[in-house]
Amino acid sequence: MLEVNFRKKLWHFHVEFELELGNQVLVLWGPSGAGKTTILHCLAGLVKPCQGSIILNNRVLYSSTDNINVATRNRNIAYLFQNYALFP
Repeated sequence: MLEVNFRKKLWHFHVEFELELGNQVLVLWGPSGAGKTTILHCLAGLVKPCQGSIILNNRVLYSSTDNINVATRNRNIAYLFQNYALFP
């Protein structure tokens, strides 16, 4: 289960994202510059949201209210970049 509700302010736009996902597959689709990469970076812990929460399998990975921000390496999230670099 993935529960996400966060805001991230960038210099040229703001990303607001809310999601509750069970065992479904999710596709992020949109034009260039819409915030897809920012959302993935926040989930993986590469970028810190300004506020909100990220909960994966009942484990809080990020919470601005409770001042929780699990380190990227401890999130157990794999990430494949466009340029084929595997993380972690």
